[in-house]
Amino acid sequence: ADDYDVLRNIGAGATASVYSAIYKPNQSVIAIKTVNLEEIGLDDSRLDALRKEIQIMTLCRHPHLLEVYQSFVHSSQLYIVTPIMSAGSCHDLLSRCHKLGFEESIVACIIKQVSQGLEYLHDNELVHRDIKSANMLLDFDTGIVKLADFGVSNHLLTNLADKARRSFVGTPCWMAPEILLNQDYDTKVDLWSLGITSIELACGKPPFAEYDPMTIFSMIIDDPAPTLYTNHVRYVPSNAIQDFIEKCLDKNPATRLSVTDALNHPFLKKAAGPHLLQKYLARR
Repeated sequence: ADDYDVLRNIGAGATASVYSAIYKPNQSVIAIKTVNLEEIGLDDSRLDALRKEIQIMTLCRHPHLLEVYQSFVHSSQLYIVTPIMSAGSCHDLLSRCHKLGFEESIVACIIKQVSQGLEYLHDNELVHRDIKSANMLLDFDTGIVKLADFGVSNHLLTNLADKARRSFVGTPCWMAPEILLNQDYDTKVDLWSLGITSIELACGKPPFAEYDPMTIFSMIIDDPAPTLYTNHVRYVPSNAIQDFIEKCLDKNPATRLSVTDALNHPFLKKAAGPHLLQKYLARR
């Protein structure tokens, strides 16, 4: 802990805060996520989730996944040290200056990078389970997007009927129907969330955002899957993005796109690289 000089608070969640800091040995700027272990108390499931988060993030090495440099406990605080992503999250950017959403080429650029990180997770039998714009972090200088927060991601157990894997995890607006129906699920839940996030990025807010959680649950299960039009997109979207979202939001996980299918879909296949996002961020 003595190796770091904390600069300022850059984010806070229910039990965690994130600070920018200087790593003194080489004067680099990094991010430190602090978790108050006393506040968590003896909630074994949350401590277990945290251990998993650190273990997974430390082992994962991919250009589009946020890596962990170090983690340690100091006077009942858990510290997780990661790179700092200079442009914050996609959610930050939407709420700051893009309340009506990003243009389609930017949505494609972001979703393609996230899908590449997700493919690495899925290839390693990991399900993220909390894909949304707040967990997509941007670097201002490069336009690189990294998927963060594996706090609820979880090893895909070989026995899919294991009750522990049916736990209620994720954020209501982005949740796949099979999770809400308490059915067995796999990596395809991340594709549903990717479709919802595509709508969120294009429209500035996710579908169902104005409703309470129980209403959202019943709408996801009972109503037709949302589209860009039902979420009031401000431009005429291409057939490619509409088809991509429709295939991600297939209520039947068996016929829903896989992440490899997604990367081969015309919407992402023709997406520009990080340079487009870097130029876009520089103009803001």
